[in-house]
Amino acid sequence: MAFIIYIDSIYIPCRMDSVKFIIIANVYWNDTIKQVTVATEDKTIILTINSNTAVVNSKRHILDCAPIIKEGRTLIPVRFISESLGYTVDWDDKTKSVKISSKKSSDKESDKNSDKTEESIIKYKIKNI
Repeated sequence: MAFIIYIDSIYIPCRMDSVKFIIIANVYWNDTIKQVTVATEDKTIILTINSNTAVVNSKRHILDCAPIIKEGRTLIPVRFISESLGYTVDWDDKTKSVKISSKKSSDKESDKNSDKTEESIIKYKIKNI
């Protein structure tokens, strides 16, 4: 699974195994209306190809970058999906990698005061397209 940079934004291919590896979510594709739905127990995120508007639990949000189809693959913006589901996203420009973590693991003070910290979810090098 590769994360991809396209026009200064980080995307992930919209395959169920890709998204499930990062976050616990189900992914659905509606080919008729070119729409992706990412669903967890308490959140439903709807993204439409080439649209800068997303819907999270019936509330509209403006995206910095729209989902796209590139080389036959549907790509969704990593930061928006991750942050909408309560994760933090950090970019390391030196290593060209992205780190997606639970909010707890990014909060240094709570880590110091807790016997149990949550691990980073994923850290991957990015490929440009």
